[in-house]
Amino acid sequence: MKKDRTTLFAIRKFACWNSGKYLLIFLLLLGVTLYGKNFKDEHSNQAYMHEINRLSSAEQGVYFMDQDMNELVLEEAISVSPNNGYRILFDAFVGADSAGNGMDDKINLSVSVKDRFGSQLPIKSYQLSVGEKKVSLEGVFASDDFYRDLVFTNNNENYNGVIRIENIRTFAISANTQAEIKDLKESIVGRTDFNKTLHSNWSDQAEHEYVFRRKQQKICQIFVANSDTISAVDLRLKFVGTGGIGNYYLELYGYNSSDESIFERLAFYSFDRARAIEQLLLDDVNNIYRIPMVANLTYGKQYMFCINNDKTEFNPLNTLIVLGQNKQFENNDIFTLVRGQHSNMDGSLLFKLYGAEFSDYEGGKIPTGAIIQDIGGGKGLYTYKQNGRFSDFLDISEIGGTENDNPGIFYDNSVNGIAGEDNKDTSIIYTFNTVYPFDKFSISADQPGGNYTDSKFYISFDKVNWQEVQMRVDIDSPKIVSNKFEIITSGDGKQNVIYIKIICDQESKTKKISELNAAKLFGIKNINVEAELRIK
Repeated sequence: MKKDRTTLFAIRKFACWNSGKYLLIFLLLLGVTLYGKNFKDEHSNQAYMHEINRLSSAEQGVYFMDQDMNELVLEEAISVSPNNGYRILFDAFVGADSAGNGMDDKINLSVSVKDRFGSQLPIKSYQLSVGEKKVSLEGVFASDDFYRDLVFTNNNENYNGVIRIENIRTFAISANTQAEIKDLKESIVGRTDFNKTLHSNWSDQAEHEYVFRRKQQKICQIFVANSDTISAVDLRLKFVGTGGIGNYYLELYGYNSSDESIFERLAFYSFDRARAIEQLLLDDVNNIYRIPMVANLTYGKQYMFCINNDKTEFNPLNTLIVLGQNKQFENNDIFTLVRGQHSNMDGSLLFKLYGAEFSDYEGGKIPTGAIIQDIGGGKGLYTYKQNGRFSDFLDISEIGGTENDNPGIFYDNSVNGIAGEDNKDTSIIYTFNTVYPFDKFSISADQPGGNYTDSKFYISFDKVNWQEVQMRVDIDSPKIVSNKFEIITSGDGKQNVIYIKIICDQESKTKKISELNAAKLFGIKNINVEAELRIK
């Protein structure tokens, strides 16, 4: 009883203190108690975040020439020696002229190499259109010295925009004289354009905020497919506080509005606030994020994309807002799902949906990033290397399975690879058209590992007779098997197509059944293909 009276006295005394500072402390402690697990020390300065994004881009091989830079020097970006030939490939985008001074719609960009003493060897100059889409460029040269730096020069004094340089690749070639280089065929490069707009429901002015207010909530937007491929979506997102601990998921589903049927999940991409800012942020002033969402669609069918918070520790002080507008998008609803309960909402999300346009050669699709080079002396080189991005899914040529129209194959950014439901009849096929016949080739790929079911890996020249590729074994310890498939073999000098097929290893699936955290998925990542070609 004495303890209770003491407690009441303390509360009365606390309430009478006029300064209010203790009340503030009490409220802060209460907030930490209720929501503390979602509080983190966050830096909110947008200019600072913008600079961090640019530095991160540079680490990933994206470089910017601002309006006050007429030269970009990439130190030790190349290593070349005398009497050898080299090819450089890179992508460039020339932003609009911010000054609007009426200059020509083209600029001149030149590339050279530089040695440690400052001497330069010109490679090539390019006339590039201002404000148009990204272009892939090539330069071939015979080296007369040891060079180590790459130099990009903007030869336009009146241009006040930003030039973006990315995806720089350098190759040694057999041709090492100007006469030999002159006769080389132009390289064939997989230049996939992921900026083809399919749908645009966009405005610079947001009129509506769709807020995650509950646990296990989905905010969904319906659309009708006007293409057979989708690659990404732009959304305007605002993270409140930390945004919450855990991952949000952008998901794509088949949908039928007549009976509100939701079909299988075709694609997903997970992100939290930190990953979104680092990897997905396009515009930190307008809160624009581009999120990969890759799938094969059926033209004219209904689909919906949703953001869900199932995997976040929800509280209202640390949540996510999706920006929208008051008008409906093409008579398609926006709605929320909470534990399966469907509720329509007014307006629509602000979004842009993107497709993909692939390079082709004589009617054949060239996978993203594939390069076919003439290296001289009647020889060529085919290279394809997956980069762990969503484009790896779009490079798939065929998906097999009888479960449904799209049997659970998707890009999984948690493993940076391709995943599929471990059904017996599900298969993933890649087709590599080398254009020219090959004499030798090598192929390697990795299992996803972790709690994934193992895969089986096959190659074929005719898609009828399949040869299984075994996982690499340690020579010194034959019982130790790696997670890497690897094969080096020969062609007959006439074939120019290689097929790869990946299926679920049913024996591995049986072993995984007893594991509580088994993913019930199989997959593949890091596919690499190289082939020696006969250039006609």
